[in-house]
Amino acid sequence: MSFDRLCLVLGTVGPLEKRVLRLLQKKFNLCVISCQNELKLEGQILIKSVLDIKKELNKLSKEGYEEVLFIGKFDRPSLLEIFRPRISTIRSIFYYITRSNRGDNNLFEAIECLLIKEGWKLRSVATLLPNLLGKRKLLTKRKSPSWINTNSLKDIEEWGRLDKGQSAILYKDGKIDYETRSGTDVLINDSKDGKDFVLVKINKRGQTDKFDLPALGLATLSNVKSRGGSGIIYIGDVLLEDSIGMAKYSDIHKLSLEGRDPSPRGIILASEASGDIVGGLFLNSLSKSTVGSSIDWSGIGGINMEKHNFKSLVSIDRLGIMGIAEVVKHLVLIRRTIDIAVDHIVKVSPSFVVSIDGPSLWRRVIRIAKAKGWNGRWIQIVSPQVWARRDVDGELSKYTQIDRLFSYFKFEADIFNDKGIEASSFGHYATEKVEDKKSEVLKRHPILKDKEILLLLPGSRKFEVKNMLLPMLESSKRWLDLSDHDNYIVVIPTLSSVMGETKKIYNKFIGKNKTLRGRLKIYSTDDKSTRYSLFRLSKLCVCSSGSVSSELALYGVPSVVVYKLNKLTYFIAKRKLSVKYISLVNILQNYKDKNSEPIFRELLQGEMTTENIYRNLIEIELNYKQEVLKLSCIEELLKESHKDGFKDLSRMFLNYIKNIR
Repeated sequence: MSFDRLCLVLGTVGPLEKRVLRLLQKKFNLCVISCQNELKLEGQILIKSVLDIKKELNKLSKEGYEEVLFIGKFDRPSLLEIFRPRISTIRSIFYYITRSNRGDNNLFEAIECLLIKEGWKLRSVATLLPNLLGKRKLLTKRKSPSWINTNSLKDIEEWGRLDKGQSAILYKDGKIDYETRSGTDVLINDSKDGKDFVLVKINKRGQTDKFDLPALGLATLSNVKSRGGSGIIYIGDVLLEDSIGMAKYSDIHKLSLEGRDPSPRGIILASEASGDIVGGLFLNSLSKSTVGSSIDWSGIGGINMEKHNFKSLVSIDRLGIMGIAEVVKHLVLIRRTIDIAVDHIVKVSPSFVVSIDGPSLWRRVIRIAKAKGWNGRWIQIVSPQVWARRDVDGELSKYTQIDRLFSYFKFEADIFNDKGIEASSFGHYATEKVEDKKSEVLKRHPILKDKEILLLLPGSRKFEVKNMLLPMLESSKRWLDLSDHDNYIVVIPTLSSVMGETKKIYNKFIGKNKTLRGRLKIYSTDDKSTRYSLFRLSKLCVCSSGSVSSELALYGVPSVVVYKLNKLTYFIAKRKLSVKYISLVNILQNYKDKNSEPIFRELLQGEMTTENIYRNLIEIELNYKQEVLKLSCIEELLKESHKDGFKDLSRMFLNYIKNIR
């Protein structure tokens, strides 16, 4: 019988490591590298330090070995060992300095990255010998103490995620002692005399299971008993030396032994303001369910998501980038964002990642994360607009990695379902009901009372504000100068992400004209209720193409939609896109009825001039009733058959993830 070759790198050798060795010898042709000689194995390669591992693996690679498994604890190299003359000294010093005080896992991640780059396949005990993993249930007759606080267990998990250790003692009074470098046995021996406690063993969530997976054995149980503890709780993937023997020992000595699922962690990646709005609505809906509210979310998002205990790694403000030229200009920022997102996914290792908008950016992140060993599911909210492309099949082929898609519209879901990608629709976020704050807005800005409002919405991206705001301001000034427009006021609802750029252009345009400053106002509207209340109060609008055009249509505000891209970006887009229009409502209307008239007036590229914007505003005013009437079909177009929107989305999402471990 032939066996697959496997290189086993052994650290400390205890009962569990010996059992693993015996089981692997039955399945593989083993070559063992170890710092210890007590096993006295034939052909064993002895090393003095972890720094020698790579050198020995290089030799074995030439002999045809491709797979390696690390088991047991490894002593961190001393400075003396680091500076010992060797070819790899410079690299070793670098990793020691940059990783040594950031936890064991960072050191192991460095080793893992080096080995993967050189073609090694890193295996784990959890996958090779899954029966050694402790089952996530009560293994004993005696239940874990009723005084255990779930929040305390979450605190211990969070501590473990910082890569500080794998064990903690939770006392009956709620106090917690954490493991130091001295290890679990010292932690137990130092426990407070006469105080009831449980030992909590955790799988450090950022830790790859290929190194130093937490382990428990009879010796640890005996130690807990001798110090008066009530039992052990292990959370997540933990190796058990002998689960049956440990359960029997616990029953005899009236201890509890229980495995529990880790509190779920999820990552959301949103790339711009509209993604942040969708993310905020999604998290708000999830928070109303027990399972949804228990998920610990982090990733990349904005203020709407952060309202729901979301931890954002970087500011979303600078990520609103669109077009080839813009991408090239911001290549360093994009590269850094990709690196941050990938590192976070690999470190947290969630069972799923949710991305919102920006699918072309996030598919790169997912691809790199999977190449680095992450094997979770990719869930995309908001469909890639493949239907707008000339080569629909070619565009679809870029997104075959998506495991589950939630789109605004049913026809989008149908396109992906036809290609074997599970997809469902939930309706556009603009149809979600929000609190009407008109009275509050008027109280805060009394100047708006009894006024007719012209809105200017240049966009949520900085380059959009730079390209679109000035012609909007110039045309609105002409509008205000008309003799019959004395009752008009111009309002620019502005997100904090572009407030600086907006004020810069606004102040330069207004100058010292106090009269114009009094009739042309900038208001901060990060709160969507305030923003939508301004829409309700407005008569007409000039806006850049984007999600906002759908929102304006739903609130019955006739608008002129404008947009201006870099010439190279526009040239490439014209060759790739098959749609006639730039605003979503016009695109959808035309998609459903090729002969229909556009709902919104559009001005693109060179057509976006002060004169054209002004002329279209005049035409809207002259035909106002007809313009408003055209908007009456929008809600049905955006909402389709969906009555519950994000309630539907959160339900479908939770149904999907419940079967993912």
